[in-house]
Amino acid sequence: MSCKANSQTHSKTCKQKIFDTLQQKLIPEVTPPQRTARNPNALYQYGEAVADVQGAIIAQANGTVSFQFVHAAGKADPAHDVEYQDWVLRCPGLPAPPPNVLVGQFSGAAAGLQCTIVRKVS
Repeated sequence: MSCKANSQTHSKTCKQKIFDTLQQKLIPEVTPPQRTARNPNALYQYGEAVADVQGAIIAQANGTVSFQFVHAAGKADPAHDVEYQDWVLRCPGLPAPPPNVLVGQFSGAAAGLQCTIVRKVS
């Protein structure tokens, strides 16, 4: 650095250079977390795929997304919202194991499932 260490008063630009250098060393650049690539034909809860879907019809004007076919494999919870592509959806008819039943392996399907658009994924 071109600033003199023994000088009693540093110029403003010299102080700024020192500050910038220290800031770069002490505070690393923060990169925003990147979303992992998602299957565009899946429903997600808590960052994990919980169902595969086919034949999606997005009707923004009606606030709905309809699926011709949905296959859930045990982790879907119809009481909580799901994410589909850019949307957060409420799908109370999502296939799920019956309540209070211990199921080792669950696989459920639904035809003609309609979900309500809650909002865009943030």
